[in-house]
Amino acid sequence: MSREVQVVIKCDRCGGDNAEPVTEQNSKGKPVEIDLDKPCRDWRDELRQQAALILAPIVELAVEKGVVPEKGIKAKTPGPARYKPPSERAGDRVCLVCPVTRTSNSGILNHMTDEHGFPHSAPTIYGQVCPIDGQEQEGLLARHIGHVHKEFVHISQAFAWAQQNGDPHKVVASRIAELEKAAKAA
Repeated sequence: MSREVQVVIKCDRCGGDNAEPVTEQNSKGKPVEIDLDKPCRDWRDELRQQAALILAPIVELAVEKGVVPEKGIKAKTPGPARYKPPSERAGDRVCLVCPVTRTSNSGILNHMTDEHGFPHSAPTIYGQVCPIDGQEQEGLLARHIGHVHKEFVHISQAFAWAQQNGDPHKVVASRIAELEKAAKAA
């Protein structure tokens, strides 16, 4: 008499058939293998994208402040379903001095640092005064522009708008003068 062992992999979430192993990271960054069928893998991927959207403002603030997460906390998406988390809102970032644009925060900061000698810090470059309404902000100016002047994807676009509209509160001119003075002194 012979016996045959048949391995049936069921989905760990719903118990469905045709599950495939997927490697995830647990809370300590260690790989863990789970079995998911196609609908549950799609659900997991959608959930990850939603989480990335929710965490995007927190990540952007951490990057602006230069905060680096502790080792092992940063989650990675394994396998071929990698995507760039939307840590930045899409749209052009505009240089304060010249017409150069970049598609990322770091790209425009690198340009302004390399080409114009400005510091590599958005809060330092843009200051505390809104170029649209002239109000001084106690917190981050980027947060004010994102909440109050929602038509601008990035703080640099608000400064570009002010320049194109005669710099109504003279914020852009004063920021450029201050940054150029600091760059020459350095």
